[in-house]
Amino acid sequence: MAPGGHVVEFEGRRRNGDIFPVEACFSGSTGIDGFQYGAILRDISARHRAVERIRYLAEFDALTGLPNRNSLKAHLDAVFADVSQPRAVMLLAISIDKFQDINDLLGHECGDQVLRAVGLRLSERIGNRGFVARLSGDEFGLYIDGASEQDAMAVCEDCALVFASPLLAGARAYRISLRIGVAMFPGDARSFDDLLGNAHLALHRAKASERRGHVLYRRVFRDELEVRLSIEAELVRAEAQSEFELFYQPQVMLNDRRTIGAEALIRWRHPQRGLMSPGCFMPVVNTSPLSNRIAGWVMDTACRQARAWELMGHRIRVSVNLSPSQFQSDNLAESVRLILATTGLTPSLLELEVTEDILLDGVDRLLAIFAEIQSLGVRIVFDDFGTGYAGLSYLKKFPLDGLKIDQSFVSELRTNRNAAAIVSSTIDLGRKLGLSLIAEGIEDAATADLLSDMGCEHAQGYFFGRPMPAADFEAMLLGQPAEALRD
Repeated sequence: MAPGGHVVEFEGRRRNGDIFPVEACFSGSTGIDGFQYGAILRDISARHRAVERIRYLAEFDALTGLPNRNSLKAHLDAVFADVSQPRAVMLLAISIDKFQDINDLLGHECGDQVLRAVGLRLSERIGNRGFVARLSGDEFGLYIDGASEQDAMAVCEDCALVFASPLLAGARAYRISLRIGVAMFPGDARSFDDLLGNAHLALHRAKASERRGHVLYRRVFRDELEVRLSIEAELVRAEAQSEFELFYQPQVMLNDRRTIGAEALIRWRHPQRGLMSPGCFMPVVNTSPLSNRIAGWVMDTACRQARAWELMGHRIRVSVNLSPSQFQSDNLAESVRLILATTGLTPSLLELEVTEDILLDGVDRLLAIFAEIQSLGVRIVFDDFGTGYAGLSYLKKFPLDGLKIDQSFVSELRTNRNAAAIVSSTIDLGRKLGLSLIAEGIEDAATADLLSDMGCEHAQGYFFGRPMPAADFEAMLLGQPAEALRD
């Protein structure tokens, strides 16, 4: 044997008959007694267990014992690579609905028990028809053969049916519902990463839906995401280069068509896309770090414009839509006070519009903010009234000054008896509660006249004027007839 030694592994046997791994290191050296051999034997059972543990964790989820994302990827990569037997498959990204509530209310130990039980129930249901893996958190991945929408719907409904009965986890029983996003191979993707990404896009849609527990991927989901990411990247530049503008839509008295207010509506004059309406970019703004700054700019600009009109002799009340980010900060009322002080605007000429998603925040905190704002003399109005789940309860809880009747009801006022009944009841309710009412979305004289007969005092819509730049609004205030603005 050459100097330096040689290492081999072999199996040893203990006295009780157990087999165990042995590492032998043989070496030789020349000394005064000539060439000598030596051997060192080690029990490497602990090392083998550690290696097996590492291998296990690389392929399986430690909590549920299910295969993990790596195993799912390896399995599907093998399916995709087998060109001799091309297969159409679907991948389901599955999330436990409101799982965070379980963690928050009952603790993570209960949450872990639920995850193990959900994984077990899914695996038992699918059996050898597919492959269930835990992806992360409360998300599971399920691969199964089939690539038609009918196949996907059947699998999703089967998964939902599995949890129709309570789930026993530990000492408790839980009512579990799932949200599922489905993507197809090869129809929706050519690789595992694309397939999983598309399934997640569909899952996000399912989570955002109030009704649908499962959603099939559509190409438009990715297109919308690409637009969103592009807008997010451009927002900083847009703010720095003053690409945002405010347009103003007239609000009138129904009895004499006199303009008494304006809703301030943001627009983005994009250098490539042209003039963009808020629906194209405000959902992105509202979830970006710039949200509070852009919302502050809107309020400041609207108040300065209203003050300019006030100095011209036109007492035009300007309405500003509040963003969720403004309520999340602790200084909304102070910001309003500073803007009024800086601009000199009469407080009664500022109206702040809130929506149901804002009112879902903590009631006590919002009541304090509302009280402070209203003490300044500023009005607070509930926008899109009638479209949410708890509109009447809000009227009881919050000290609102007015309601905006949503255009979805106004547009069907003359054709839908139910819509007409809702509008009429809302007007009566508002009058009894001492609230001002404004109907939005009016597009013709007949609807305007009918609302006036119902007792609604104020209105807004294309019939009276589209959103327009401040200069065009001033032209209308200075005598241009409203009829000229309808085209």
